[in-house]
Amino acid sequence: MILRGQVIHGKGEGRALGYPTANLSYAHTGEPSEPGVWVARVLSDYRVWPALAVVGMWPMENALPSVEIYLLDFSGDLYGQTLAVSLIKKFRELNKFSDIAALVSQIERDVEEAKKFFGSES
Repeated sequence: MILRGQVIHGKGEGRALGYPTANLSYAHTGEPSEPGVWVARVLSDYRVWPALAVVGMWPMENALPSVEIYLLDFSGDLYGQTLAVSLIKKFRELNKFSDIAALVSQIERDVEEAKKFFGSES
């Protein structure tokens, strides 16, 4: 599944945790794949980035599931840019965490798994 949309401002929660995400505003072109944490590829400015995508944390204003993208090893400003996001493989279901430390620990594991996934493709 490929989603195409514009990066909009979110709540800033990912940035506060040290993992800034690009929140995607997209049009209805068929539902994104099932909710969860996905390994993904993102096309931005003619470059493809390995990424993690979180689908479905909450419904957006247009009633579509939210899509947040964390680009691996990226720094910069994506606000207002149009991204094409290819969801490749689901890593896990969405979970609730007992505290922030548990959430950050899971994000760290997800990032390491994504890096292994993309490293194995080389």
